[in-house]
Amino acid sequence: MKSEAPFGRPNLDCAHYRGEFPCVKRKVCWDCDEFSPLRRRALIVKFGAPGDALRTTPVLSRLRAEGYDDITWICDKASREVLSLARNIDRLVVFGPEAMALAMTEDFDTVFSLDKAPEALAIAMLARSDDKRGFARMKSGRLTVFDENSNYALRLGIDDDLKFRENRKTVPEIIFEMAGFDYAGEEYELEIPSLSSAPVNAPRGRVIALNIGVGPRWPSKAWPDDCWIELAGLLRRTEFRPVFVGGESERDLLENYAGRAGAQSLPPASLGIFAETLATSAGVVTCDSLAMHVALAVKTPTIGLFCSTTPAEIEWFGRGEAIRSGKGPCYQGACSRWPGCMRDIRPEAVMERLMQRVGTPAR
Repeated sequence: MKSEAPFGRPNLDCAHYRGEFPCVKRKVCWDCDEFSPLRRRALIVKFGAPGDALRTTPVLSRLRAEGYDDITWICDKASREVLSLARNIDRLVVFGPEAMALAMTEDFDTVFSLDKAPEALAIAMLARSDDKRGFARMKSGRLTVFDENSNYALRLGIDDDLKFRENRKTVPEIIFEMAGFDYAGEEYELEIPSLSSAPVNAPRGRVIALNIGVGPRWPSKAWPDDCWIELAGLLRRTEFRPVFVGGESERDLLENYAGRAGAQSLPPASLGIFAETLATSAGVVTCDSLAMHVALAVKTPTIGLFCSTTPAEIEWFGRGEAIRSGKGPCYQGACSRWPGCMRDIRPEAVMERLMQRVGTPAR
């Protein structure tokens, strides 16, 4: 009878080891010569809107450079899709029983608590680590910070003058400061899945994506419909092709705007397809929204329209700029001054700045 070969022992200290599944190298430990020591483990706790999560991702490449080989990110359902496209997250966990269990049973070298939501703070407080940075929660339930590096981020939430008028730090700068690092221009992480066909039936470099979406929480961010339609008309007189884009809540508006402007529109799609649309566009005009951050992530020239929120926190990476209404910011999701406050931004001014950014269309 043929005897079975003895089994070796798994190497639990290897960075490639997963346990529940075969090794990422597709080898077994006892026949492998690609051992990689697991040096440092990081836990990031960050919830929030997709755009807010995306502009936190620059910290990932710095953590890799600092020797964190194993990065776990606990998020909420709203930010799961955009974070699933970040290349340097080793494990993405949506808040729930699994997230609470891992925080209470696993050891981490450093916990980066970057969110003020009560659930996120609870995880950060429960997480097993001697090195915690960012937001914390007192026993009374009140918000505080783990260390002095996060005092500025805390002040931004309670000082309107600082947030709306005095602050000159971008969100990536603030996130890096909380994490204990100096920001050096690290970019958003957003890897677009390979698509079989172009989302827009137009020559590459000819499309100007007009993103009308702002989401239901911030209707005051929206540019009035007549402004969008006028801008599309100005673009139609050039070699560029205006294409209206937006999210699910703008599905009916997209066809309406396109019909009135004699332009094209695209129906709402997955984040990957949406990102591909913006990546293949010559330029993007958008209000303060996820689309603005996606456009910057895929390196497309971007014009952002602002009133109720401040553009001072936006990292433009040298490829975008803000046009501000002189009647903001107010940080109100809805107010009686809208849409007059946003109509203060004129289509002719947007067109001029856009043309300076995109130049001559590719042929």
